[in-house]
Amino acid sequence: MKTILSNLFSVTMGLLVLASTVSWTVEKHLCMGHVVSVAFFSEADGCGMVMGAENHCCEDERFTLTGQDDLKSSVFEYAFDQAPVVFIHSVGYDFKPFSPQPLEVIALPTYHPPPIFEDIQLLQQVFLI
Repeated sequence: MKTILSNLFSVTMGLLVLASTVSWTVEKHLCMGHVVSVAFFSEADGCGMVMGAENHCCEDERFTLTGQDDLKSSVFEYAFDQAPVVFIHSVGYDFKPFSPQPLEVIALPTYHPPPIFEDIQLLQQVFLI
């Protein structure tokens, strides 16, 4: 339950940061004072009437909500003058952690486990539920 809530909180916070940093643009097309179309991130569709200097019945309104630009971005800085030295020293090693190792087989055909005289779980009152 804790991991589900943690994942849900992480996704919610990520979406909140994304929504606050994106600039949102809403455009409306008004014809004779009535909203004909609304569009997000693009131009609104017209009503079909030609807009000109003599035609004042149509109007386009645009509302832009700018996102945050003052977020602190972390920059990873590394001194590249030391990189060749580290690379040269690491080339000489032949380390293979995932190479197959021969398995050592231990055969104990005469091994018998010790006898159990008392029920240890009942004696110490340790129960698996």
